[in-house]
Amino acid sequence: MAQVEFEDCLKTLFDKEGSDPYYATGALPSAKFYGTLNQLSDVPMQPGETAVIANSIMNEEQQAQFAESPEMNLAISREGLGRFRVNIMHQMNEVSLVIRRLGDSLPNYKELGLPVVLPPIYHVKAGLNSLCREHGLR
Repeated sequence: MAQVEFEDCLKTLFDKEGSDPYYATGALPSAKFYGTLNQLSDVPMQPGETAVIANSIMNEEQQAQFAESPEMNLAISREGLGRFRVNIMHQMNEVSLVIRRLGDSLPNYKELGLPVVLPPIYHVKAGLNSLCREHGLR
């Protein structure tokens, strides 16, 4: 198994409903599929390879910020694949990446099984809403 390209990794995550790919120097690129960590390649990441991937994700402003701080958190989107949250960090004098597949849509209150009285409450633009239930109810 050869080194997997980053964009191919995102497609694999989408196709196989995976999440959480990890890239770290000296480690095999891996991702979770149905809760189990699986390797994406049998070739460990070489020094500098994760930095190249990180720089391909970040714009110039983000690259400048990352050069001055220990980590960068951002979101990326790929047409047809959905959205991804990316954490880029300095680790042991190298760059590491952890990515979370977010999907392409957020569930609505019906899909979450919430009561119909909630949408008018959570759409209020001002004030503090506190939701609670009686003690002992299940």
